Amino acid sequence: MLLPGGRGRPDPGEGAPPVVNAGSKIHPYADYGGSFFLVRLRRMKTVTIIGGGQTGRAFGKLLSRTGFELRSVVCRSLQHAEEAVAFIGAGTPALSPENADLILLAVPDDQIEGVSSHLKGLSGSIVIHLCGALSVDILESAKRAGARVGALHPLRSFSDPEAAADSFVGTYCAVEGEPLEELEALVEKIGGIPLRLETGGKILYHAGAVFASNYLVTLLDASRKLLEKAGIPKSESLGPALSLAKGTLRNIERIGIPGALSGPVERGDVGTLQKHWEEIQSRMPEFTVGYRELALKTVEVALEKGSVSGGRAKVMQDLFRTGDVE
Repeated sequence: MLLPGGRGRPDPGEGAPPVVNAGSKIHPYADYGGSFFLVRLRRMKTVTIIGGGQTGRAFGKLLSRTGFELRSVVCRSLQHAEEAVAFIGAGTPALSPENADLILLAVPDDQIEGVSSHLKGLSGSIVIHLCGALSVDILESAKRAGARVGALHPLRSFSDPEAAADSFVGTYCAVEGEPLEELEALVEKIGGIPLRLETGGKILYHAGAVFASNYLVTLLDASRKLLEKAGIPKSESLGPALSLAKGTLRNIERIGIPGALSGPVERGDVGTLQKHWEEIQSRMPEFTVGYRELALKTVEVALEKGSVSGGRAKVMQDLFRTGDVE
């Protein structure tokens, strides 16, 4: 019996390990010894990590905690490799990679192809990179050397590898490539939630992640600057913007995106929108294009929610496309 959407997780009533709370550092299935992981991870017991930076260290700690044998951590300098191994608490520092069931490339994006091209004798190995924007095609040389290749991209920051490893449970991870089932099982074993990408979908996936993370920062920066122009001191301007954003995110989580939409577009308040539009063009013209494009996309969400009629939506669209309100 399977849990809904679980792709093979054992039902809690059929000998599965106890569920742990969300604050746990260890995934509830990390130490499960039944057939759940044995089938899909039977060929993935030993690991070599190339790259001892923040991401490599976090993944090294996650993998060693959950039962993988970390053979070597490879860096350009032995000192850097030794520091990475000391942080992880497992593995051997090295300047050249040791073959393993899984070879994980935790190097900068522009080094992935070059590092991959130096790997030889890879029959039976899986080679993966962790880049969000590059497809598995970048690992073609490793594939020619006998490896099955894939990509795994966690949707989170690794600026603090210790904190990243400790709070990894529940992290979404995009996976693609030939060894999909093994990568999904690997993600689940270290506590993540796998997202299987369609072939050719990597760039749009990454763009979607940029919208949710990087551009959220930009939107809050725009909000802060508009509030400052309205007279709120710079030292206080981020507070109200952040409070609104947090409340909206909570609402989205609770009732979904259309349901969480509020404000002048949601209620079809053309008068207020026109005042916004005129004031921004007059006093903050650098935000004109951004406000217009976001408003037009928000009209689409309001239509999905059913809070405005098609006629009212057209009036709002005409305002931002032509500047005229009929």
